[in-house]
Amino acid sequence: MAQIPDETHILVSHSPPYEILDFDDNIHYGCPELLNAVERIAPRFHLFGHVHAAYGILKLQQTTFANAAIVNELYEFKNNPKLLEL
Repeated sequence: MAQIPDETHILVSHSPPYEILDFDDNIHYGCPELLNAVERIAPRFHLFGHVHAAYGILKLQQTTFANAAIVNELYEFKNNPKLLEL
C-alpha cells in the first residue's frame, strides 16, 4: 500500500478497508493494510465494492467511504447507484 501517493484525493479499490462497510456473515472482510494506507493519506473519497451486503456510504473525519456494490451475491441488481458530489 506504500505505492498509493500521499496526495491522493480519490482512492478506488476493489476491497474495503478493515471495519469500514466490510461486514457480512459475522466477518469483517476488509483489509487492515488498506485501512492503514487510508488513514495515512486521508483521501476525500474512498470508493470500493466487493462486500455486497455492506453497500452504503459512511463519512469518517475528512473521508467519505462508499461501498458501491449494486448487485447481490447472485449478481442480481439490488441497490441503486449513488451520486457523490466533488
